[in-house]
Amino acid sequence: MENGMDKKLWKRMIVWLRLLSLFGIALLTQDHSAVSQESERLYRERCARCHETGIPRAPNRAAMSHLSMENFQRTVTGGSMKTQAEGLSAKEIEALGQFLAVQPTGQPPAKPAAENVCPSTQCPVRNS
Repeated sequence: MENGMDKKLWKRMIVWLRLLSLFGIALLTQDHSAVSQESERLYRERCARCHETGIPRAPNRAAMSHLSMENFQRTVTGGSMKTQAEGLSAKEIEALGQFLAVQPTGQPPAKPAAENVCPSTQCPVRNS
C-alpha cells in the first residue's frame, strides 16, 4: 500500500510541477512582451524620427544592431545621443538596446554590411 501511495504522490507532484512550469513560462512571455512594447514605444518616440527617415549620420536599425551593448550604452548615456536619452533609466536604455538587437555585453560586435555603415568617418555610433 505504501508503494502505491508513493507512486500516486509522485504522479501528483509531477503534474503540479508541469502546471507550475507552464504558468511560469506564460508569465515570463507576458512580461517580455510588455518590455518589448515599451521599448518599441521609446524607440518610436525618441529615435525613429531620425533613424527611420534616412537622415545622414543617423544609422538605421540594421546598422545599429551591429553595435555592442557597451557602445550603445556609451553613445546613449554620454555620447551624441545623450540629449535624446535624457530621463531614461539604465533599465530602459538596456531594454532599448535589446529591442534594437545590439550585441550582448562581452560579445565582439558583428561586422556591418557596407550599406549599413554610417557614411561619415566621424560617425559617433560606429564600432571601429
